[in-house]
Amino acid sequence: MKHIKLIAASAALLLLAATLSAAQVTVFAAASLTEALKQIAAAYEKSSGDKIVFNFAASGVLARQIQAGAPAEIFFSADEAQLDIVAAKGLLVPGSRRNLLGNSLVLVTGPENANIHSPSDLTNAAVQRIALGDPKTVPAGTYAKSYLEKIGCWSALQPKIIPCENVRAVLAVIESGNADAGFIYQSDAAISKKAKVAYEVPVADAPKIVYPAALVKTAQPSDAAAKFLSYLSSDSAAGVFRAFGFQVLAPSTSARPQPSSCTADFQVCCIAGFQTHMPSASPMRSVFSRPADLEIGEPKLGLPTAGLETCGTMQVSRCAPTSPNGI
Repeated sequence: MKHIKLIAASAALLLLAATLSAAQVTVFAAASLTEALKQIAAAYEKSSGDKIVFNFAASGVLARQIQAGAPAEIFFSADEAQLDIVAAKGLLVPGSRRNLLGNSLVLVTGPENANIHSPSDLTNAAVQRIALGDPKTVPAGTYAKSYLEKIGCWSALQPKIIPCENVRAVLAVIESGNADAGFIYQSDAAISKKAKVAYEVPVADAPKIVYPAALVKTAQPSDAAAKFLSYLSSDSAAGVFRAFGFQVLAPSTSARPQPSSCTADFQVCCIAGFQTHMPSASPMRSVFSRPADLEIGEPKLGLPTAGLETCGTMQVSRCAPTSPNGI
């Protein structure tokens, strides 16, 4: 009897130890990743014992939540711009950022709208409601707006646009018949039984769609979060992402320069794909900002005004020398 009690007590201690060693990881992820990440997390939880908790929403909404202090440990965005914003605030762990996935845009309709075959058909009077992720916060909407502007249709279609809170809301509106058509990701169309793909936006015409992920700075850095972020690049995760219609990016193409202190002879400042190289004869520091945060001649948030430079359509601040022997 004592032997049985000893075995039971040992088992209970082992179970308690396993429970105490298990960690919880909070992931803020784009709504379009919902099904794929839930399946990946289920497999990961079985092998690691850790618990993965998700907050799914539009990437712009998630970026604002993180800036407001929400307890995210990983931010998995549907575009680079939202991660850039969070990075510019110094809220990402340096060196943790990686581009994991790609996607493509498609024009979808409900099963009864058989007369829509291309974006030009959307200008027809019979088409009255077009669902789109809100371009202000939803990357899919931002991508779609950029595409429609490129082909010269945005102005004509804007009065018909129904802005939605995320890409899954767009899909729901289409499936319910409350819109004639809408733009979503190929991965979202792949899981729908009601929405019909009327047109696939050519890669050459559409903005490049990239899903980056990174660790968010927290008061207590988590090894568990770093391990799960690494797992998202594994072959097992890649298989799931592909099954849900995502394009898995090669590791060699996933690196992206991060805002960082600059002490080398040359510093590359990069925002949204635009770069400038500045030589330095002394230690320097970089300042990264978007136009909303930076105006020439006005040092908002303590930004230096020296060396401001327009790079493409973005303003960047050249590294400001800390001594007279600088640039």
